[in-house]
Amino acid sequence: MIKEKLIDKDSECELFDAKGLTVTPAFIDMHVHLRYPGLTQKEDLNSGLHAAAAGGFGTVVAMPNTKPVVSSYELARSIEKEADEIGLTKLYQTVSITKDFEGTDVNHLNEVEKEFVPVITEDGHDVLSTSVMYDGMKIAAEKDVIVSCHSEDPTLALEARPYRQNALKIMKECGVNRLSIGVQSTNNDLLKEIGRNHTYEDAVKAVATAKKFGFNNINIDLIFGFKNQSLKQLKIDLENFIKLDIDHISIYSLIVEEGSMLFNKGEKEQEEDKS
Repeated sequence: MIKEKLIDKDSECELFDAKGLTVTPAFIDMHVHLRYPGLTQKEDLNSGLHAAAAGGFGTVVAMPNTKPVVSSYELARSIEKEADEIGLTKLYQTVSITKDFEGTDVNHLNEVEKEFVPVITEDGHDVLSTSVMYDGMKIAAEKDVIVSCHSEDPTLALEARPYRQNALKIMKECGVNRLSIGVQSTNNDLLKEIGRNHTYEDAVKAVATAKKFGFNNINIDLIFGFKNQSLKQLKIDLENFIKLDIDHISIYSLIVEEGSMLFNKGEKEQEEDKS
């Protein structure tokens, strides 16, 4: 009908036969890692935006955990302009809540403009100082900018364990329909080496408990690239995760951030094998 009624026969419009397909607006991904700048051996603007466009994503929001950390409006805008030149998916670059993820300074947020940087975040971290977080949120409120955070205090992780089943019940009642569990590995020796306080057996129980409360859409996080991790171990991890009958596995390459436990232990990110 569109072809017959609305398009002139001499039009240069390109027509696609979408018979049997579903036409929808492009998707939006609020949390992507393009690893640019500084970590482009893992991803870059070109590869990330091509992948997004191929998957039907018209807009993506990139996290600031790069090298250097995106802690300035100026750097965020320069990244967005580079993305615009590629001409594919629209990119919004977030800015860290605190300068360089150091948890103390939020003055750089005064430069942010909502039109170009609508979201600020510490990505996988959180701001442990309540007063610093409050200052950041006040600036965000003045500028009508979204604050995206994990809202978790790692010091409370162990103490919270007895209440997790109650938490699952409440989340289910409130309409939460997807869980992501950070397992990282099924090798207990490796988990201990990287400072995790859970075992693979704990993770298996966590998945079973989540299913008991009616959660069927479950993701598990897996990390690769540890110094003592072999391809054989990675294959074992994947096989063990598949046995858990979950819907999704997120696989991340190791990022060693300055000041972290792994950084202080001398752990280094593995170089890309180009042979």
